[in-house]
Amino acid sequence: TAELAQIEEIRSICSKEIAALKEPTQDVTGDVRLCRFLRFHSGKVEPAAKLYGEFLSWRVKEDIETLRKGVVDLEPQQFMAWLDSVRSPWGPPVCPYLGETEEGHLILYAMPGFFKAGDFVEKRPSCHTQDTDVLVIRAAIEWIMNWLDKRSYEKRKVLYTIKVANMTNLGKEKLPIFVPEVRKTIKENAPGIFQFYCEQDILILVVNAPFIFRVVLAFASTIMSKRQWNRITYFSDAKADEPQAIMRSLAPASMWPTALGGTRTNIPCGFPLAYENAKRLSEWMARTEVTVKRGSPVANLADFANLADFQAAAVSTAEPSPAASTEPSPAAS
Repeated sequence: TAELAQIEEIRSICSKEIAALKEPTQDVTGDVRLCRFLRFHSGKVEPAAKLYGEFLSWRVKEDIETLRKGVVDLEPQQFMAWLDSVRSPWGPPVCPYLGETEEGHLILYAMPGFFKAGDFVEKRPSCHTQDTDVLVIRAAIEWIMNWLDKRSYEKRKVLYTIKVANMTNLGKEKLPIFVPEVRKTIKENAPGIFQFYCEQDILILVVNAPFIFRVVLAFASTIMSKRQWNRITYFSDAKADEPQAIMRSLAPASMWPTALGGTRTNIPCGFPLAYENAKRLSEWMARTEVTVKRGSPVANLADFANLADFQAAAVSTAEPSPAASTEPSPAAS
């Protein structure tokens, strides 16, 4: 197809950057990943190749291959248990894998209204810096993109994430953009993430959005691409007919949290809230070892390689449901 020919052209233009990778894995150099860059630039090879080359050079500079080693091989329940073990309990409640649509699109669920940004900055052991947080986020995104890539080849189509943000409680805690350290981290890292991990969303569904959400939206407009911005749809009430129709078209009630009209009560890395667990907070503040650091593979993956605990039950195994549509895809490479 024409798209595949364009992908080969990008691969040829960026051959030196690809050769510089220590591990040129399929999820980084295969057709699906290159297709994302091409579609992000509306089928224009030159800007797509430029951004892809910058992405590869950044991977080498930041040693992303070492950071992600082993993490991307985990199954969803294993990955979420690992993520929960290394993240700050004060961090944003985000479930990176709520489940999948029948077509295979990954559903991510976030509850940013319950993020205590001030405590996130102040209440931490000295071994866990904000740079550690950035590395944890990078490792998580690498897992998501790798999972999407594997599922895309299995389904023989380009798959995406569907991000669902429940804005309940937004404004009752100090907004992250008003906490200087968090705002700085977001402004320094979010634009690059949106660019380098481009074309991962097919829908960003925001529900229970209060009036103050407009402040967050205005800030987001300064760091998001127009293409991603156009995929945001928001509603003030998650249980209104229209958002309910959208969610039911994606997955059955058994996959959705009760807060969204579903039947699910346990959300990995989300709910119950980690900072409401006194034992968890005590163990967090007593931590003395760095769990994720630059230039080193994460140290505790063996603890999760054969995981078979409550996290496995928390991942939805609901019956297939009508799925979101997607663009035509390139053939698997």
